[in-house]
Amino acid sequence: PTWSTGFSWRLSEEAYMKDISWLNHLLLRLTYGINGNISKSSPYSLARYGKNSNTQEDMLTISTPENQQLRKEKTAVTNFGVDFMLLNNRLSGSIDFYNKYSSDLLGNHRLDPTTGFNSARINTAEVSNRGIDMRINGTILRGTFGWDLTFNFGYNVNRVEKVQSPREIAEYYVSGGSPIEGKPLSYLYSYRWAGLSEKGEPQIYNAKGEIVGWKTKMNDVEALKYVGTLTPPVYGGIISTFTYRNFALTPVFSYQLGHVMRLPRPEMVSYGLNTDIAKRWKNPGDEKITNIPRIYSSSSMDPKWRNYYLYNDTWDEDASFIKLNTLTLSYDFTGLIGRKLFSRAQLVMQASNLWMWTANNKDIDPEYYNLAEGQFPYLPPVRTYTIGVNLNF
Repeated sequence: PTWSTGFSWRLSEEAYMKDISWLNHLLLRLTYGINGNISKSSPYSLARYGKNSNTQEDMLTISTPENQQLRKEKTAVTNFGVDFMLLNNRLSGSIDFYNKYSSDLLGNHRLDPTTGFNSARINTAEVSNRGIDMRINGTILRGTFGWDLTFNFGYNVNRVEKVQSPREIAEYYVSGGSPIEGKPLSYLYSYRWAGLSEKGEPQIYNAKGEIVGWKTKMNDVEALKYVGTLTPPVYGGIISTFTYRNFALTPVFSYQLGHVMRLPRPEMVSYGLNTDIAKRWKNPGDEKITNIPRIYSSSSMDPKWRNYYLYNDTWDEDASFIKLNTLTLSYDFTGLIGRKLFSRAQLVMQASNLWMWTANNKDIDPEYYNLAEGQFPYLPPVRTYTIGVNLNF
């Protein structure tokens, strides 16, 4: 069953708080609850109906093995919050501290092929999320010139607490395909780059610090470098509204900080080709000035060559950014035309995607980028300008 309960205390209504003139409202909140998620998976064997391609006879193909221990996903949430208003309501906001613990999370688990199945969906992991969400509203200035400010801040620590049958193989760590106890659910691991060989071929370090070439398969996770989380632990936004007589100017900023990404790497393929491919290794000695290997000698590239080159730590980068999402200028001209026809009339001009600071040196927008693969699945937003009139009857 899912359930929740809560408790609140309006502390500002207590008699011993009445004499605090600058405190208008203070409310404490405490809630606890458990919610769940029922997967489409079944504890019973499932089969697909079809026809045999050779005999055209009806047939059933078992697609899911029986698993009587399959359980629904559960999340226990504890939240403590404070709501407040101060200084004749000029300053207000809320602060929430939360702890979410998810158990029996479902995932695909590899099976012994002798069972007749390659994998099955089972309860495989437990994950915790702890953090703080804060919203502050303030009226900084009043009068002919006014300034209102809203500040949002969030901080989250995501951690995998338990994994059933973890895949402790370097290839799975680098691909992000295996939850790892003690790490975030979305993480980044990389091979430790040892540069190019004198033949222009990729090299990495093993766990002992020895240089190995691309023909050697690396399975030891101790040879990898943990880079960080792909999910920003710090996030939020800032909204300011400046007013002067009938004018209002509103910039809206957002930020995400503390996560990581891979930079785009040039490849001799259509989706990875860029001008940096001209900097590849061409002659002996080039390994001292470039990390881009020579052209592969056949049409089919060995996965180890590709992985050691694409997923090494020279491409790791900070994904933090701050954006000016929108800048809006409005003018209220209701007074010029009177209120007989419109209760409010505004001229509004807005610009979007005006400015962005990025920690990465390529000015890549991390919100429109595959952080783990270092690719552009989406086109970044373009700068736009709009003008309009708002009329309220």
